[in-house]
Amino acid sequence: MIDNIRKDEQASLEKLMNEADLFAKHSMQQTGGIPPVLFIHGENGIGMFRPDKMGDQRSKDHFAGLAQLVCIATGADATVFVSEGWVKMAKAGERLDLSKAPSEYADRQEMAIMMGQTRTSCQQRMLPMIRSKEGKFLGFGNEHKINADRVEGRFANLIPWDYPSVKAQAAAKEALSKLGVASYQREEERRHREDKGKYHVISPDGLPLTPVAFASKKDAEEFIPKWCERFKAQGYYAAVGERIPLDELVDRLAIVPEAEYIRAVEQAAKQRHQERGRGMDR
Repeated sequence: MIDNIRKDEQASLEKLMNEADLFAKHSMQQTGGIPPVLFIHGENGIGMFRPDKMGDQRSKDHFAGLAQLVCIATGADATVFVSEGWVKMAKAGERLDLSKAPSEYADRQEMAIMMGQTRTSCQQRMLPMIRSKEGKFLGFGNEHKINADRVEGRFANLIPWDYPSVKAQAAAKEALSKLGVASYQREEERRHREDKGKYHVISPDGLPLTPVAFASKKDAEEFIPKWCERFKAQGYYAAVGERIPLDELVDRLAIVPEAEYIRAVEQAAKQRHQERGRGMDR
């Protein structure tokens, strides 16, 4: 019976890792960064739990505490915490100076980090980020994978080692309700809502291929091969600072909900305005 439970937990973890991988790639392609997100597999399927902010130690501790409550409330059997950060990989025979932060090393690596956990095991995946000289995200390098029985850290061990009782789950749900926190947003429901909206196809330069959004995701998907056909004669797409071979072009396009694209544009405009204001202050 224990072996069957472990197999079920590993299957749940693998599903979450796949979701986390897609999320990391999509976020990097659209925004050039990965916002911290906790993926959860609980009694109601797969969901996401996002922090309001993660700017200081106190807010990180607060989110970790809420995440533990969410895991109890939902009866989670697997979680994956996704973020980005600097990583220093030790070379053969090298001892790391633990008094130094990874960001302080000259040979540090920028990585997408996925920390997975079940009640019986832990798994960590790290994907090196590849950027151009101008800092543009080009893709991920070879994956680094670590398996362990247990790890330590703020966002490790979010799932209780014993399955929570009905009473414990009810108490956790009540605590979250009083704090005004929804237990989590089901991934299936989020996708269903997004599928009802309009979509843009975004080029490798971050611009929509058409001025008007497509009425459905299917329409957007059907347009992509027709658009790529335009560059068949020259054999490549000329993006800013690079030429993209046609066999790579489809993977460099992204389909995003129109509302998400508008929010990204508005956020970029707001950031540029703030930067201009700081420049004037100097």
